[in-house]
Amino acid sequence: MKHLILLSGALLALGLFALNPAAHAQTGRPVKVALSGGVILPTGELSESADPGYRLGAGVIVDLASLPVALRAGAAYDRLAHSHEHVDAADDDRFSQVSATLDALYRLPGLVAMPYLLAGAGAFKLTQPEGHGPDDAPTRFGFNLGGGIDFRVGELNAFLEARWQSVTIAGEPARYVPVTFGVRF
Repeated sequence: MKHLILLSGALLALGLFALNPAAHAQTGRPVKVALSGGVILPTGELSESADPGYRLGAGVIVDLASLPVALRAGAAYDRLAHSHEHVDAADDDRFSQVSATLDALYRLPGLVAMPYLLAGAGAFKLTQPEGHGPDDAPTRFGFNLGGGIDFRVGELNAFLEARWQSVTIAGEPARYVPVTFGVRF
């Protein structure tokens, strides 16, 4: 329920800023680098076996001429803790995931900030604690949908983003919501 409230709040914020059609104009360099970090909130069945974790990410954004569309190639490192009720205290109770994704960003008009929608897909490599799955899990396909807000913090171009991510692991979907803050330069 908390995850639904958080995602609803992010979407509401996007709607509040979507007012100025002139904001579609692209400014600055067509290629930017992004660095980000944030929290991961497990949802669905994953929330029963994993506690919230963190995400560190980097990417390259390419604006497409005068269109309100950009492409972003990104990489992320995620780390989640297994819920202690499902793991012996002696076990290493964390699993990590490295991912590479390609997202399309569609910028919406805005006044103070520029909201955007995103959708993408990529490859996800999971490393699980010993005894909680194969030691060498194969790389999996996953996809994501979400949104964010670009804004300025002094001289920095910053963003706040939430996305719903789904990856199939051992035949079951693992779904979670990374909420990240980052800078673009």
